[in-house]
Amino acid sequence: MENKKNSYYLVRYKPNILLKFSYKESIGIYYELIKDGKRLEGKIIHKSAFRHFNIVYSKDSSINLICQDICGDIILYKFRKGKWSFKALLYMKYNKISPINFYSYEDNQELRFLYSDIDYRKCEIISVNFNKYLEYDFTNVILREKNINSLDYRIFSNGENNFILISTKDFSGENLILRKLDIEDEMKDLKKEIMVENCEYKDMSFLPIDQKCHFLFLKEYDKLRTINYKVFYYKDKKYYSNEFELFKGIDIKSCILIEERGLIFAFWICDNNLYGAFLIDEEKGFSRPIIYKNIKGKNIEKIYLYNGEKTMETYVLEDALELRLIIEEVFEERFFNITTNYI
Repeated sequence: MENKKNSYYLVRYKPNILLKFSYKESIGIYYELIKDGKRLEGKIIHKSAFRHFNIVYSKDSSINLICQDICGDIILYKFRKGKWSFKALLYMKYNKISPINFYSYEDNQELRFLYSDIDYRKCEIISVNFNKYLEYDFTNVILREKNINSLDYRIFSNGENNFILISTKDFSGENLILRKLDIEDEMKDLKKEIMVENCEYKDMSFLPIDQKCHFLFLKEYDKLRTINYKVFYYKDKKYYSNEFELFKGIDIKSCILIEERGLIFAFWICDNNLYGAFLIDEEKGFSRPIIYKNIKGKNIEKIYLYNGEKTMETYVLEDALELRLIIEEVFEERFFNITTNYI
């Protein structure tokens, strides 16, 4: 799970309008307006900024972009009713200016800002709380790990709950930990964690729905790659899990797990084809995988799409003139043409 290099987010502004937020070293952070798949206009938001930035979709229908300028300070840009405003959130008082790894989430009109100091390698996550007026409230150290080589994390939201997915590496390997974030008592729920994986994986997708946490992993064993599904759910004050292997192949590139029309779909790219299957239930597993699209010669990227209060992943195909959401095209063309055979 690598998020320090992310420089590309999509936000659904209206049903037929997307905002693409990107970073280029020559122009900084900028956005493009895309209507019905066609590029219409672009605008620079912050030229003198580091690469990493974060998007938070507010319940007041505003889009918040948080970035770090080259002075080290954290800046909030708010896009609401077609207009931009900005505010300095934090002044990072370092003797040496260094990019930080950060994410934010919002609940009850309060903004939480999580960051880790990647320059000093303290391997800790710090939470800074702002009230509804975006005024500084308090700070907590919500995670401090010892004897690890690296720390990475990402925030996910399903509109009801916020989750932090933490990846750590130590001498024994890589660990993936899931924790639910409680806006009322951040420290309390961070102590309730799920050990999702304790081995390396090539790619991963996470989908929280209601009280269940669904994962899709791309793993490799002796040059053979597999797609594995794992689900965690809370029952009788205990966490339970189940796991299935969906697919094997040599040239599997990436994987995505999404919810569409009440079903959970798994997608992955293998041998220049987009494969997919849907979850029947946690006992019977997935439908038989089928090929949805041939993508030979096409440059497809896996990106994050902010769709209202939900964060989801999707595959995007773009060129200089247009941008296409491949998964949406699949559902429009072939949603009812799916197999019901079990694995």
